Amino acid sequence: MSSVDKNGAAGLFSVTPMNVVRCGIGDDAVRMEMPPRGDVHLWCMHRGRAEVDDATLSLEEKERALRFRLPQDANRYRWTRCMLRRILAGYVGVEAQAMEFAADELGKPHLSHPPTRLQFNLSHSGEVLLVGVAGGQPVGVDVEWMKPCALFREIARRCFVPEIADAVTNERQFFEAWTRMEACLKGQGLGIAKGARSAVPAGWEVRSVEIGPGYVGAVALGHEEQA
Repeated sequence: MSSVDKNGAAGLFSVTPMNVVRCGIGDDAVRMEMPPRGDVHLWCMHRGRAEVDDATLSLEEKERALRFRLPQDANRYRWTRCMLRRILAGYVGVEAQAMEFAADELGKPHLSHPPTRLQFNLSHSGEVLLVGVAGGQPVGVDVEWMKPCALFREIARRCFVPEIADAVTNERQFFEAWTRMEACLKGQGLGIAKGARSAVPAGWEVRSVEIGPGYVGAVALGHEEQA
């Protein structure tokens, strides 16, 4: 699988049989083909390196942004939604503002217009946004800013299966295990309260990914095709 490397983005690394293709976005929309089976396109962006165009947002998104108490939270939400729309528009071939979103019975978002097999998931933490895109297979991503966490061993024992909790000896290992667990749960449309612990479920693959200094991330891909 060849690498997709736009505007100085990181190169390809692969996991058999899941290939993770690193992508980047510049000032112009990037046209992308639907990822083939077994591939995940992974988009990682740092806030402040791309402009927010409110014209791409829906009325619902604009109204939600106004409900945030802190301006920085509203700005982060607007930027996240704008970047998501720009990315997905490159796959489905419509203007970013023309896309419509819905949620399934578990609350996981998907594109309702235009009709597409494209699957996506997003996560943001600190100043970083991570978006995973797959062609028909469920995908989940998670990114975490590694803030100091003095209680990481206690949280690991509570949230992880014993063999993984016992292997966590430092904060980085904790955040790597946490993001892998979250990516799997988000890919299934579950949350920590609903989901299992950190064991990878049958039919799923998960891998940690390099994000940048101070951050860790993970991507998960399900084998079962979704309509």
